[in-house]
Amino acid sequence: MTNKIRLILHVICISIAILVLGCSSPEEQGLALKNVQDIGFETEEDITKQYWKFQDLSEAWNGNVSVNGESKYLGILIFKGTTIEGYPLTNIPMKSASIQNIAVACEEQEVCDYVVEQINLNK
Repeated sequence: MTNKIRLILHVICISIAILVLGCSSPEEQGLALKNVQDIGFETEEDITKQYWKFQDLSEAWNGNVSVNGESKYLGILIFKGTTIEGYPLTNIPMKSASIQNIAVACEEQEVCDYVVEQINLNK
């Protein structure tokens, strides 16, 4: 009898775990480098060490993204499960924008806006 109860408890626990993992939305997990690469971002340099003081920073990259056929500079900061969307990015000395847990830095505001829009469409 005890073995049957243990077996039933294991089956219930496994079922709950599968249900919880299956119901987790990507928004709860945050965006990742792949989300930016999916819109054409090409990484050139890992700059994570330069931003070590940023709390919850997962990774940071310099690279380029194609906007209307032109290669444009793009820097990204990816934070661990932290929503920074709408947070004023005054500590970044360039044009900037954010979406969920990713901050983007660009030379032109139109590029930042384009990147955020494309990530939003592709997530």
